[in-house]
Amino acid sequence: MRIIIVKDEPQIRVGIARLIQSETVHQVAASFTDAEEALQSYPWSEADLIMTDIKLPGMDGLTMLQQLQEKGSQIPAVILTGYADFNLAQRAIKLKVLDYLLKPLTTDELHSCLSKVQQQMNLTDGQNNSAQELSLEQQLSLYLNHWPSDPAHIRQQLAMRFDVPVDQQNTLFLFSLQSLDQESISWTGRYLAQGCNRLCLDDFMVLCQPETVILLLFNTAYNPYLEKNLDRFLLPEIIKNVDCICTSVRFNGIVHLVQAYHEAIRLLPYRLYLNRDQVITQDWANSLQLKRATYPQQLEQSLRDAAIQQDSTAISNLQLTLSQWLTEPRIQPEELRAILARLICAWVSSSQLPQTQHCIDLAALIRLIDHSMYPEQLLQIVEQLWQQIKMDPEAALSGGGGNHLSEQAIALIRDNFPNDLTLTDVAAKLNVTPEYLSATFRKSTGMTFSAFLRNFRMSHAKRLLLNPKLQIQDIAVAIGYRDPKYFNRIFKEVCSVSPGQYRSTCLGQRGAQCISPNQTGC
Repeated sequence: MRIIIVKDEPQIRVGIARLIQSETVHQVAASFTDAEEALQSYPWSEADLIMTDIKLPGMDGLTMLQQLQEKGSQIPAVILTGYADFNLAQRAIKLKVLDYLLKPLTTDELHSCLSKVQQQMNLTDGQNNSAQELSLEQQLSLYLNHWPSDPAHIRQQLAMRFDVPVDQQNTLFLFSLQSLDQESISWTGRYLAQGCNRLCLDDFMVLCQPETVILLLFNTAYNPYLEKNLDRFLLPEIIKNVDCICTSVRFNGIVHLVQAYHEAIRLLPYRLYLNRDQVITQDWANSLQLKRATYPQQLEQSLRDAAIQQDSTAISNLQLTLSQWLTEPRIQPEELRAILARLICAWVSSSQLPQTQHCIDLAALIRLIDHSMYPEQLLQIVEQLWQQIKMDPEAALSGGGGNHLSEQAIALIRDNFPNDLTLTDVAAKLNVTPEYLSATFRKSTGMTFSAFLRNFRMSHAKRLLLNPKLQIQDIAVAIGYRDPKYFNRIFKEVCSVSPGQYRSTCLGQRGAQCISPNQTGC
């Protein structure tokens, strides 16, 4: 990959560039000290990834990314910053930033990040095939998601297959699956197709995508009972078996298909205001007549006071207010989430407990709020946050729970060390923040998580090196390093000798004791 770095601090910018050049197979195409220079000086069509700080002289990094998107650039982006700012993190999520990395950035984290980006690029390349090699369903799926395609050709094929008049009414059902496993997506697609056949429907198409399943019904104006039959016989069974959200949009003419698809996506957040087993229709959403929200400044102040005084009264008021917003819809669901995020930001930032910022990951909270589709999820976030804030973090760090947490982390390292493994991955599996796990792990073991993982891998590498049939590059992969050069350097740093020297010394002694850990530093 060709990577662009935008960072105003020379030492960090040069350090990241050196890491990329020396420890990965990727290259740094250019580096800049500010966003405006980057926008004006580089042909972005030649870049594969941009790594940028948020805070930069003049224009900030997120504004730069927004301007790139407005110009039509689809370049993936990774944010690198030294702090977790709640509002900036929310902007980064809205701009579809791939990763949000906090300094200091470790080599393992950089490898993991670039690996994820490369995987996404490989997937994109696989999707960008010639339209002539794809089925009509595949072409239509790419067309809906703005991949290069021939819309006139696709519309012509649809009209020929389903005999769709130019201005005829059609209906689009969108199923957004909350569990994105391929089995659930495939089952939903099969069940929809079988159900439409049982209802003796001819003019329909099912599209299975990575996160959604689409049911297209053509010429629906001729069958006024069609949607009622679907609601009664087909959709309840799907919603019962698969955790999903279903929206429905009518549209006239195939030319408006993409517009209908995006309208169906826009309706998904309205799930906050409707029962799980109901279809969200465009008519129902329009009937709500939602108004612009007024920010509850008084509630924010009471939350700030509650955080300082550890008073649960304001928390109960927040839960009551949130319940009222959810049961009596008055504002757009996006505004509700934004208000809740702002209230929580004020609440957490006012806490006087010394370790609160380490125990509570604000960026993760924003993601939870943004991705919450059901009312009970938002209420649960508030309740869990209150339980976390009122807990004494010092006791949590010094008590027996910390040792147990570290033991769980070590068990995960033992089971997963051959894979790409980071502190963030392990923290997510243990349902704690990376900062909290880092502090707890270091207190319990006397070393950092990355140092423990590195030493664990080196210890395993030493055992594998005693087998002369194994190639060193294969050993590197077996213990979690995709780049043999990087493995060689780390091994030498830890053990004071290269893997080849270690093997030669051990095997050359013919039964004598191998290099001891004290001699190597391992």
